[in-house]
Amino acid sequence: TSLAAYGSQAANGVIMITSKKGAIGKPTINFRGSVALVQQNFTPEYRDGYEFIELVNARKGNKPDDTSWMTPIEKANYAKGQQTDWVDYVTQLGVRQDYSFNVSGATDRVNYMVGASWSDNTNFIKGNRFKRGTVSGRVSTEITKNISAGVDFNYSQTNNMGTVNIGQLKALE
Repeated sequence: TSLAAYGSQAANGVIMITSKKGAIGKPTINFRGSVALVQQNFTPEYRDGYEFIELVNARKGNKPDDTSWMTPIEKANYAKGQQTDWVDYVTQLGVRQDYSFNVSGATDRVNYMVGASWSDNTNFIKGNRFKRGTVSGRVSTEITKNISAGVDFNYSQTNNMGTVNIGQLKALE
């Protein structure tokens, strides 16, 4: 009833509009799937490690090759010529997948529609992923000319895994 769906706001009645239902005849089966690759659309030009050291020294008024302000690990990496490309370290080629499947049909007295969908979106930022699965259905029947009954159901499960900190990235590789 409208009271079950809308509570006290249904006192004057509610018009329910159902958009998906079956057509009389053979059942209609639909499947839709898509896969897309996701990547960062713009990567600004960053300084490399040597240019960063020059910038810091220029701001501090130090000699261009002064490393006295660096931590021991930074100094060791500088001496070995090792640099970290942080953009490459935290990004990846992402994949977006979306699939849906439904079956609908009807007879002169019964109408039905059942569907399911699945989304799995891996972002270009490592550790950022979104998954959702849904199932829905609708069955209605005409009991008499003036009386009909039906059942609608929807279920959705979502898992939204956000970004992670740098320490967790090692576990993802």
